[in-house]
Amino acid sequence: MNLDGQQVTNQVALSFGQPRYSRDSIGEFEFVTNRFDASQGRSSGVQVNAITKSGTNTPTGTFSGYFRDDTFNAKDPVTHTVLPYQDQQISTTFGGPIRKDRIHYFASYEYEREPQTYVYATPYPKFNGTLTGARRQDTEAGRLDFQFSPKTRLSLRGNRYDNRIPYDSRYTGGSDRTPASAIGTNRRSEQELATLTQVLNSRMVNEIKGGHSLFHWNQFAHVNNAGSLIGQTSGFGAPVINLRGFTLGQTHAITPQNIREEDYDIQDSFTASFNKRGRHDVKLGGEYMHDFTWETTCQTCMGQFTSNNGTLTPQAIQDMIRDVNDVTTWSLAPLSPVTTVYLRNVAMPSSPFSRPSGNNGFTEYAPRHVAAWWAQDDWHATGKLTLNLGMRYDANIGEFVNWVGFEPFIHANRPNDLNNFAPRLGFTYSLTDKTVLRGGYGKYFSEGTGQPPLFTLRYVQQIAMTVNNDGRPDFAVNPFNGPAPTYDQAKALLRSSQPNRRRRPATCGTARRTSRPTTSSIRGATRRRSASRVSSARRCRSRPTGSTRAIASCSRRATSTSRSTRRRARRIRSSAARRRPTTSTVRIRAGATSRCCVRTIGRTITPCRPPSPSGWRTTGRRRRPTRCRGARSSISCRSIRTARTRCRCSRGAAWCATRRSRWRRTSRRTSGT
Repeated sequence: MNLDGQQVTNQVALSFGQPRYSRDSIGEFEFVTNRFDASQGRSSGVQVNAITKSGTNTPTGTFSGYFRDDTFNAKDPVTHTVLPYQDQQISTTFGGPIRKDRIHYFASYEYEREPQTYVYATPYPKFNGTLTGARRQDTEAGRLDFQFSPKTRLSLRGNRYDNRIPYDSRYTGGSDRTPASAIGTNRRSEQELATLTQVLNSRMVNEIKGGHSLFHWNQFAHVNNAGSLIGQTSGFGAPVINLRGFTLGQTHAITPQNIREEDYDIQDSFTASFNKRGRHDVKLGGEYMHDFTWETTCQTCMGQFTSNNGTLTPQAIQDMIRDVNDVTTWSLAPLSPVTTVYLRNVAMPSSPFSRPSGNNGFTEYAPRHVAAWWAQDDWHATGKLTLNLGMRYDANIGEFVNWVGFEPFIHANRPNDLNNFAPRLGFTYSLTDKTVLRGGYGKYFSEGTGQPPLFTLRYVQQIAMTVNNDGRPDFAVNPFNGPAPTYDQAKALLRSSQPNRRRRPATCGTARRTSRPTTSSIRGATRRRSASRVSSARRCRSRPTGSTRAIASCSRRATSTSRSTRRRARRIRSSAARRRPTTSTVRIRAGATSRCCVRTIGRTITPCRPPSPSGWRTTGRRRRPTRCRGARSSISCRSIRTARTRCRCSRGAAWCATRRSRWRRTSRRTSGT
């Protein structure tokens, strides 16, 4: 929806949150349901364009009224009485000159008052009755036009709309809830726009627009609650208690709410006309909009009881609620036998996800940047044929809070959708004076609503704590059996309760030393030393030992979670009881100046270090040959236990590793020197 070329569509409360205007302040409007040119976008099917009235050289005003009364209404089918109802609407406008032919003004005001009555007809006499209030709506508009010269004009406009609803019809009245369910709502919208129009010459016009648009929505409970929880309005709100076919307390689990959407936009539109093989009307333009949406929402922060595991007598239900408008007088202990689950949300005290960050988890900030440019040519090729040729580009940066991740469902730092090129093609052909043929093709990109980014932030900033009834007689009064957990405590409990949660390996830089000693076989001698736990996808270096540098190659292929490693670890553990400790190498890495391997001992992964200057023993899978790296000639070597040939260095592994010489092949079952 566009008013004087300014987009005023609300993207959060789509059905009831759109701005309203006095009908007497609108001069023209256009409702487009078919294709529209490239200068209009962010809609896939419908465009509504309206233009406000302006003042003239003649002072002019209007006054009108619309009235309704219950005298003309029939009886209500439930109460069999005529419900009191009235509606009064008054509208007035006035405009004229401040300086003739130079400065003009226009103003409008509309007032509406609608009394409302809601009836509670429940099976429990204590909760029956009526709630009466009056909805009030105020709509104001003002406009100033300055004609500086025949070629320069400035227009300033401002609008405001307030709608105060003491009792929202969605949550008030009925036969399955109490008066504690009543919810009030305040809605407000504002728009300001400045338009500078310059006539460059007889064929060119340039128009610059800058504006601000705002929508604010506040939803609140009426029930007093001196013990209101974090996230509720202090002193107000009630828990949600769902019985079988009946609800005590609030019926809306997302109250209170405080939502605001604010836009700042600027656009430049250039129009030119020229003749070349017909007349061309060309439009070029661009637009930028900064949209900032935030909300403070109580998502089940008041607590919700599911109490349908049995029935309570009508007298017991009425005795629990002494004063329906004061939660401190409620006695919820009788709910314990029939309650199955208690649900309550807790939010992080300081969120790193919103922009700006640092807010409470019940508040979400979701900014985004919207940009567009367009080019349109309406070519009147002949007296009968007109071609419409256009191209539009739309970009919406941060539309779905792309920097937020909610693993494993969505990943952080998702790319923006930046390939929204929308061609617009159309034609009009006049067959006869009474018949016109129209057709065209277009690609249109609509704008996403503001709710998905807010919901994404809500899910990552809050935790819904579900507590099952443990049979305690005071469960309904004390669901947590003590103080309610904080966000950090709830997060720790959530992680510990995930049986299939994938363990994240420690990085090489944070490898821990275990106190459990392990053994390694070195030339028949057994030494004991502490093992290093290393399981990461990165490579790291351990400290140098002697003249050689031990390098621990930490890779996904060398983690203890792989199937082959688990089988190898089982073989090692089973053989440990009947022979000397065995080292099983998972991966071998060697170079001209260093050798390294990663071995597994039981379920511990540890980097191999040179046991002595005499040499490395590197073993792989059985019957899988390796090569002696660093030797002048390639000599095939097999594992230690099944080796038919072995490689030895005559002067020590450290010396041979650096000199790359003195390697020799030894015979079968003969120890090298």
